[in-house]
Amino acid sequence: MIESQGQRGWGWLVAAVIGAVAPAACVLASGHTLIWRDSAQLYAPLRPVVVQALRSLRLPTWNPWEGTGQPLFAQGLHSVIHPVALALAFVTSSTDALLVAFLATASVGAFSAARTLGNSPPAAAAAALGFSLSGFVQAMCANQVFLAGAATGPWVIAGMQAATRHRRGWILAALAACALALSGDAGALAAYPLAGVTLAFATGGRRGAFRSVAGGALGIALAAVQLLPSWMYLAQTWRGPGAGESRIWSLAPSRLIELAVPGMFVGVPSSYVAPVWVRLGGDGTSFPFASSVYVGALVLLLAVSGAKSDRRARWLLGLAALFLWLALGHHAGSQQLLRLIPVWGSLRYWEKMTGPLTLCIALAAGFGADALLRCSVLATRRGPWPAVVAGAVFLQSAPATVFALHAGNPVVLAARPPALDAPEPGPRVVSPLGFEGAVGRDGFDAIDYLQWNEGRFARPSTNVAARMDSLAAYTGLTSLRWEMVLASGPWFWTLARRFGTTHVLSPIPSNAREQSALQAATWGAKREEGPAGVLVWSLPHRPWASFAPAVRAAATREEAADVLGEELAAGRPTVVVEAPEAPPLSAGQVLSVRRGAEQVETEAESARDGLLIINDAWSPGWEASIDGRPARILPADVLVRAVPWPAGRHRLILRYWPPGLTVGLLISALAAVFLITAGLRRSAVSPACSSSPSRSALREA
Repeated sequence: MIESQGQRGWGWLVAAVIGAVAPAACVLASGHTLIWRDSAQLYAPLRPVVVQALRSLRLPTWNPWEGTGQPLFAQGLHSVIHPVALALAFVTSSTDALLVAFLATASVGAFSAARTLGNSPPAAAAAALGFSLSGFVQAMCANQVFLAGAATGPWVIAGMQAATRHRRGWILAALAACALALSGDAGALAAYPLAGVTLAFATGGRRGAFRSVAGGALGIALAAVQLLPSWMYLAQTWRGPGAGESRIWSLAPSRLIELAVPGMFVGVPSSYVAPVWVRLGGDGTSFPFASSVYVGALVLLLAVSGAKSDRRARWLLGLAALFLWLALGHHAGSQQLLRLIPVWGSLRYWEKMTGPLTLCIALAAGFGADALLRCSVLATRRGPWPAVVAGAVFLQSAPATVFALHAGNPVVLAARPPALDAPEPGPRVVSPLGFEGAVGRDGFDAIDYLQWNEGRFARPSTNVAARMDSLAAYTGLTSLRWEMVLASGPWFWTLARRFGTTHVLSPIPSNAREQSALQAATWGAKREEGPAGVLVWSLPHRPWASFAPAVRAAATREEAADVLGEELAAGRPTVVVEAPEAPPLSAGQVLSVRRGAEQVETEAESARDGLLIINDAWSPGWEASIDGRPARILPADVLVRAVPWPAGRHRLILRYWPPGLTVGLLISALAAVFLITAGLRRSAVSPACSSSPSRSALREA
């Protein structure tokens, strides 16, 4: 009876996709936006930059607008070449469209995973709806990279199941693992392949596990173009080896009740201060990592029912228990025990494991749905029962998405700072005061009000949308050099002027603490006219490009920081470079400046050999040439660049290419060649018509 509902299940797949995107589509149709939290403050402002580069057939390797510049592609967080994000880039730069596309991808992936595990189409639709409409997946519209990981994870399980069943199924496993690696979500890359290999062993034994591991390993090689630059950059950041562990944003044990009862800890998101969460969950934060972790009582009951009828469902619930333990993080000891394990030991924010936890429960629920449809009462009734079961999951989950999504005012995403005058390459700003996250004003709720102010005051990364430099940076992977500047305490504002900060933007201080902070930022500055509610000061500052008046050498980054502190304390303008000895000095003149994203051109002249300071971040991967001849780039004042300058008038070109990208491209190309030739060779050895293994695998998925 079940199989008669359509062997291919295309109708059920379409229904599952429509159900998955329906709540988000309703938000957009009402004139609101899905973009909030990190999606608004980090990903949406940079998405047009990524799209513009991709449409020009180049990689967006460098972000020059934050923290005096930082790698973009090597961070991995923006899912630059994830298949969904890459394909959509040539259609639209809308982040809303990208979020909806990821929700649809999550639904199709979960449906495919359920089908490869042996579920009927209606049961697979129920599993897909249970996962894609879950609190965690819908809540990750607030954090694009984790939605990309959650959307791709089910494909890994589907691909690894295909590897156990079909001779060329390892190709699907490789492609899925590659896409997951390209999502940028390291936690997902650790979790979903673990689930995939475990289920491959459950269904195909050691041979199935071996095939799935082989396919996954090939997928990692295919993604080397992204993974290798990201790995090499990681060592330059505060998240690299030796980083301290985080004890925030593990899944609070008190939140387990929310798996069945939605909205208990946050309610409908309208503020970044959730009183119930602060009282009952907390961990020192005012808002949880995911606004909802709802799964639903019906999905949970179906999962338990499935475990009674099928051993694969029991494996899935075993995996769910594992991921629950992981999600609880330091509350359950998983974080402490895994801190020395490669990859796992580097993870933070363990609540992300709620994603694979939810998927395992949803897939187990697929077995429960099939068991229900096989029961004697329903099996004798042909007709609506498969639709009733899938529809019940939808009706349980869809209304609860109001506790996961935020229907935002799109006006706030268009907020921009005032126009500012500054020499080339333009202004560099900093906004020293934060904004209240609990109270809404001017017709905005607190979440929208915060985002509106982020844009008006050029806070990172919203400043990128205005193509205006910010001394500050907002990302999960800031460099250690920037962190040293940030931790410089009373010297921060002196360094801000050294690094070419031209303006301070600030709201009107509301208390003595804010007034004191603003005074520290604006001493010696000139007040300018600004729009209503926006205070503007122009700062005396070192030019973006200039010749050093004095120099000292230091052997290491840490020594340079100490020497720089001495010079700042003495009130001297000495530049500290990391070099065996101090370069020669000479006065000079900068004649022209032209700065692009990955290339900087400067023309200057000096009477004798000197040292040219460029107030953009030093980072491995930058190379210099003067009149076409290679030149050195030295770290200066811990953060920025210095180029030894030969006497006379010359043209300097600085270009950026991420370390590891060339080797990563080569590895990815070799892996692609292997995948194609091996696939063609198997096809030639075992020719097939319409019933070929690959078509069977795709049909089953």
